[in-house]
Amino acid sequence: LSLDTIPGLDSAVMGKLLVPGKEEETDEELYARYSVRVRREAVSANKMHYKQWAEEVDGVGRAKVFPLWDGDGTVKIVITNAKMEPASDTLVDKVKDYIDPDPGKGEGQAPIGATVTVESAVYKKVDIEVTVVPEPDYSIEDVQKEIEDKVKSFFKEIAFTESIVRLSKINNIVFNADSVSDYADVKINGDTKNLELKDEDIPKLGTVTILEQD
Repeated sequence: LSLDTIPGLDSAVMGKLLVPGKEEETDEELYARYSVRVRREAVSANKMHYKQWAEEVDGVGRAKVFPLWDGDGTVKIVITNAKMEPASDTLVDKVKDYIDPDPGKGEGQAPIGATVTVESAVYKKVDIEVTVVPEPDYSIEDVQKEIEDKVKSFFKEIAFTESIVRLSKINNIVFNADSVSDYADVKINGDTKNLELKDEDIPKLGTVTILEQD
């Protein structure tokens, strides 16, 4: 927004970004969201209703709902921000205030008697290692950048939709990389097997180690 219309403003400094904005929704994303609404109706404060309430708060990317997590009448909601990253305290508070500002009193979207806890997702660090033969005219640095970019995009896709980082998916990314001629020994966190995520986890790419095959 223009700062020229604020009387008396001499300067402005950008502080910490608390709630990232969302990218404009694509037709495919709109259709996917519509399909979920049609197939799994959100009514009468059911599980999908809590998910819908959380995700309609500006700045929220995805939400998971855990009914009866701490006894009768309790609901826990875990959220990401719009970039599929852990949410700030500010965003967590916005969701809580919208759904259940006064616990159990029915002052928000949640019905009387429901006590809602809202928490942020947490990062699960994922290190990738692979041995490759680069394509001609590609360097190891080129391979590393391409794989890093594609794995980061993949992790955003599966955030809060899948509970496993599959080795086969990482293999597929490397296999289809334009900069890779051949490869072997793909590892996730030092092991040649799938990585299971906890309910609150979202995968975050850590170290990508690219070894050149002799």
